[in-house]
Amino acid sequence: MQSHRPGDFSPRPSAYTGREYLTTEEAAELLGLRPQTLRKAYSSDGCYFSVVPKKAVNRRLYWKADAVRALIEGV
Repeated sequence: MQSHRPGDFSPRPSAYTGREYLTTEEAAELLGLRPQTLRKAYSSDGCYFSVVPKKAVNRRLYWKADAVRALIEGV
């Protein structure tokens, strides 16, 4: 799978502060991606750069906020 690593995207520092999980739309916004990019990565690989979302009963994906922040910071 060809994935795009988040570039020099600078998210709003206060965005989604204090949240344990982010929706696919919120995670995509912070990563500078389209939500479909995260969904496709999950569909084909089960993760996006080692960030594995939780799948809710309603079939929505929820991404661990700390893991998304670590991905942005390159940790």
